[in-house]
Amino acid sequence: MNNPVEGQMVYNPVEGEEVKLPGAVFGKVEKIEGYPQYAVAQLMLRVEKRGPKYPTGRALVFKDGKYRADVSERYRLFPTEQAVSIADDVAKQIGFKQFEYKESKGGNVINVTYLANGAVSDLPHTWVEPKGGDVINLGYSIRNSIDGTGSFGADLFSFRKVCSNGAIVGVKKLNKAPLKRHTGKMNEFTDELALKLKVFLLDNLEPFAAFYKALPTIELNLEIAKAISTVIPTRYLPPFIEKERKTHNVKLTQNVDLYTTYNTITDLLWHNPGKVEPRSASVYMTNLHKKVLEPLVAKVVA
Repeated sequence: MNNPVEGQMVYNPVEGEEVKLPGAVFGKVEKIEGYPQYAVAQLMLRVEKRGPKYPTGRALVFKDGKYRADVSERYRLFPTEQAVSIADDVAKQIGFKQFEYKESKGGNVINVTYLANGAVSDLPHTWVEPKGGDVINLGYSIRNSIDGTGSFGADLFSFRKVCSNGAIVGVKKLNKAPLKRHTGKMNEFTDELALKLKVFLLDNLEPFAAFYKALPTIELNLEIAKAISTVIPTRYLPPFIEKERKTHNVKLTQNVDLYTTYNTITDLLWHNPGKVEPRSASVYMTNLHKKVLEPLVAKVVA
């Protein structure tokens, strides 16, 4: 009896083999959908229950011979390596290049960021200068997971040159083309994705640039500080926004603009390797944008 879940043993699945699943359920490997070139496999399982076999409704994901996730049988595995390969091809088509690769959960989740490749890209608003000499490059991030915790999609990405500070902001999900797995037509998928990603950037880079230009013109006050403290955990608040842990009272100790505030928070979130998962940092930044800063910026740029 194989128990590939407990103990993280290295496991090479075989169809028809009996395995022990989470929750002390026993089943047989009915089907293996895998990508041996990436050492990734998804096992479709069935169990015995007083007679004929029936589907468990679950599937197990393995990578490098070790258990990674228990997912729905409707889930379709898309290896992160293949996602990055497609994203790199798309980046070349639209004049961007890979800037940084980050992964979490032992490689289960990845975020890969892309910036315009100098004069090669013909897209406008790939950089902005909110203050003199303080240049921010604007691009996008591709995300993917093999454990069902996130879909393949794109978000906006910004990189502040003056302090090597980058941040991912989820603006909206990229309306991606359906994956045509096992059909050998990934070129069609790549071409369609390139078009949709270009439209995504054309729709979002200009307002993204306007957002950064407006931040230095808005002063941080106590009301805004309180709003920020509701979407950013206390440990990632700037030192000039003090929040009492028991009473949740907020105090502002310094007069700064929102550009300084934003960059301080970004630095605390994205310059803490091993402390903040990229996905969590992205959620915090997205909430900061949508719930606090973008409504304020809208009043300035209106």
